[in-house]
Order: sequence, then structure tokens, then C-alpha cells
Amino acid sequence: MTERILKDYFDSKVSVDSLVSDLKGSLLETGPQTTSVYVKRIEDSGTYEIKRHNLIKLCKDTLSGQLSLMDLSYLAFGLIASDYFYWDNETKDGEIIAKTLFDWDNQDINFELTVENLLLWKDYLETGDYKLDKSF
Repeated sequence: MTERILKDYFDSKVSVDSLVSDLKGSLLETGPQTTSVYVKRIEDSGTYEIKRHNLIKLCKDTLSGQLSLMDLSYLAFGLIASDYFYWDNETKDGEIIAKTLFDWDNQDINFELTVENLLLWKDYLETGDYKLDKSF
């Protein structure tokens, strides 16, 4: 995964197909059920603030079938691990972004990545009303 490609995707400079292609080249199977994600750091000095609309874009492209649910999980990991991408945890928006990314990256701890749950995360990103724990 290349941070530059992800940034350009968020800025609508490259297509979701370019993002998927870049992501596929970044996955390395390290065991029978283990995959590592290689993240190529951006060379820009500075940072890129993730906003809710960025994650809504990922939701829409996943719901339309252009990104897989596993792609979404790998992207969440890449965003969490990045020094370039950030969100302000001191704001309500930042808290929503952090919770959503943590959920997407930690299916074993939280909720499975399914289309049904993705619709609930999308709603959470749009409204701030977290319904996943209410659906069980």
C-alpha cells in the first residue's frame, strides 16, 4: 500500500481501481492464515487529516463491490499505522474516525466486517449514532 496512492484516492486524483491494484501489490502471506501489509511511506513532509467523508468514500466503494471487505480492513490498518495520516482524537469527528478504523482493523475483538455491519458503520460516520452494539 502506497500512502501517496491512498492520499490521491481520497483527493479523487486516482480511481478506486488504482487503489485496489496498489493494495494487492502490498499484501504478503506470511503464514497459513496470516497476511502482512507493506506500507510505502509518503515522502512529503507534513500530514493529511482524515475526515469522516474519507471513510464514507471507502464505505461506498466497498458497498458497490469495488473494494473488498478485506481491502477495507487492510486500509484501516495502513491508516492506523501511518505517521502521515491522522485525525484529531480531541474532536467528536476524530473519535468517530478512530472507533471506525479500530473496528475495521480488529474484527476478532469487535464486529465482523460484513455488508450489514458496513451499512451501520456508514450510518455512524454520517450521523454519529453508533448502532453496532445495538444490533446484537
